[in-house]
Amino acid sequence: MMNVAFVEFGGSHDECQLGQILGVKKMGAKIFWCTNQKIVDRNPYLLSLVDELLVVEWEGKAIADFKTVLKINRWFKSNQITKVIFNTAQGSKVRNLCLLPNKSIEFYGIIHNIRLLRNSATQNVISKKIKNYFLLNDTLAEKLGPKEGINIHTFYPLSFPPFEAKNIKKEGEIWLTIIGGIEFRKRDLTGFLDFAEQAPKACKFIFLGRSDLKLEDVAYFNREIEKRELSDKIKTFTDFVDQATYNDYIAATDFILPLIHPEAPCAKEYFETLISGSINTAFGYDIPMLIHEGYSDWTDFQAGVQFYNLSNWNEKLEEAIAHRPILVQQMKENAKLKAEHQNERFAQIILG
Repeated sequence: MMNVAFVEFGGSHDECQLGQILGVKKMGAKIFWCTNQKIVDRNPYLLSLVDELLVVEWEGKAIADFKTVLKINRWFKSNQITKVIFNTAQGSKVRNLCLLPNKSIEFYGIIHNIRLLRNSATQNVISKKIKNYFLLNDTLAEKLGPKEGINIHTFYPLSFPPFEAKNIKKEGEIWLTIIGGIEFRKRDLTGFLDFAEQAPKACKFIFLGRSDLKLEDVAYFNREIEKRELSDKIKTFTDFVDQATYNDYIAATDFILPLIHPEAPCAKEYFETLISGSINTAFGYDIPMLIHEGYSDWTDFQAGVQFYNLSNWNEKLEEAIAHRPILVQQMKENAKLKAEHQNERFAQIILG
């Protein structure tokens, strides 16, 4: 039996881990998981699949954190780990671990932003040890192109914990969900408010994530909701959205709305170097997307997607609503976007 360790040092990208572990576990590997308590607490189903857990916390002090890196490396050796997958293969902690003597271990990594493989000195050091990287979309691999001395693969994280959902949607409503809270940096929320005003009365927009009331952007957005009399159309959460609530809303969602427009501050990144987690959520749950036409050249958006621009939003929304059953069927028939397929491909690359 091969011993495989999965490592996540940060506080996000949880959704990328489950499919990796399911695929490798199905092929008979023993699963070791190294992460922090916050991520453990958020992922009870994932924890149930793990054979051994190492919880690590970082103090932000050089000597203490280096001792933690040494501890992790000893844990690898004592458990005869032969494969290590970094769920976020970047940063000084990953670099330091890769610099330690561990010749019997083969390292792999998920890269969430291809910019790091173009011009990051730290990543160059990491790449001396990691020779196999996974990107989260085929189009990102095309945009990156070949990298000398490195194998570039793709993996779509489409697995989510099983759940039973309560029916919380009123009959006749159409729910369009934005994964996450109110963030002007990531999304064109000014354009969104105009969209919401134009949308049919039956449409309800859900920001499925915590929106911090202490932030001025959130306060401004809420004032605009009141000013434009959109309170009945827009739902936000001020507290952390627990898993059960998240599941209920996802189950009731008709469309995923990433809200990535050229006008958003982070637009260039999201169109060119990384992918929004909401897109793989849509793929994983077979939920059609309404997405800006700036994505029209991406390989995976040729089915199950309705494109729009800022001038034809209302027309395209009505078109999407009318054709939703067809869009759903297109997503379900796309073999590439099946979680089992992606998990098996991942595991075959890791385990050979």
